[in-house]
Amino acid sequence: LSLSLSLRLAVCVSLFVCEARARMKTPLKWYFSSPKTKSTGGQPQDLNQTPHDATMRTRIPWKVRQIKRAKVFETTKGFRGKANNCYSVAVRRAEKAMQHAYVGRKLKKRDMRKLWITRINNGAREHGIGYAKLIKALTEANVQLNRKVLSELAIHEPKTFKALTKFAKQHHAEAQSGLKMILH
Repeated sequence: LSLSLSLRLAVCVSLFVCEARARMKTPLKWYFSSPKTKSTGGQPQDLNQTPHDATMRTRIPWKVRQIKRAKVFETTKGFRGKANNCYSVAVRRAEKAMQHAYVGRKLKKRDMRKLWITRINNGAREHGIGYAKLIKALTEANVQLNRKVLSELAIHEPKTFKALTKFAKQHHAEAQSGLKMILH
């Protein structure tokens, strides 16, 4: 019973394929051959041929493949295991490495900002003012120094940073006294 069922199925499939080929307007050979379009100005000579752009190539040239593989192996040079010499593994590892590099570039900016804030906070606390008060007073006084410059001043120019903290303390005290006068 199962043999006759599989036989019937095979016959149905072959009939379907034959009917589909008969219904096709163009034969399959155009799919793999290049059309002769020189005499007609870029147009196919008959309906059984397609423009040159539509022809299908089964493989890319070996030189292109070699260059593509060399780029991947250059990226994965130094990776462990098959990731540096097996192309199918190396492609996936190279893509993942590029994803990690993208994230790392964002994290680097975040980490540097944290470092600058820590340095400014430590330098400001040496002179008796906190980080938040220092930044708020400097922005209210329209001192346009960013955190990177402030951290460099805190490390390499302590006297300049001390003058800035003194200025920020005075500005903060004036703001507090002005606020007290408004409230009373």
